Amino acid sequence: MHAQAGTVVPGQAPRPDVAATTSGPIESVRKWLGRSDPQAELIPADDAFKITVRSRDANTLVATLTPAPNYYLYRDRIAFSVVAPTTSRIAGVTLPQGERKADPTFGTVQVYHHPVAAVIALQHGQPPTTPLQLRARYQGCNEPVGVCYPPIEKIVSVALPGAVSPAAAPPSKATARRAE
Repeated sequence: MHAQAGTVVPGQAPRPDVAATTSGPIESVRKWLGRSDPQAELIPADDAFKITVRSRDANTLVATLTPAPNYYLYRDRIAFSVVAPTTSRIAGVTLPQGERKADPTFGTVQVYHHPVAAVIALQHGQPPTTPLQLRARYQGCNEPVGVCYPPIEKIVSVALPGAVSPAAAPPSKATARRAE
């Protein structure tokens, strides 16, 4: 679907008049930098790097990070931690090998240009009674423009199978003794 300049398309952010981006001082700077293609504009971080998290079982999560076309994620900048419940923690994270990239800032690094699944092992001090709150941190860049985004942090809520709600939890020994 194409919209006329200045037209707002539902579900899309308003775009400036195309004519304004193809001439004038901004376009002069783009041409000087060798980036005159208006399609090479950066997209918002939430569109450039998407994340979904699902539970495989009560002790394993799978986080899928998906960079947009022409974007990539740094393997060593992907990290997870449990926000709640405080009785749960990350036991380990498994990521596949990435593609080797010579980065001008970080040296030789591994990156992902395609969706990547992080398998997250959990340990629980006691069975969770509420959805797990997972903090995900990651960072990536745009390939053609050569701009890296600041580190991104998201908190994702994940229901764990077999989680026991407080009302359905079996009585503790202290509660069972009081009932006798």
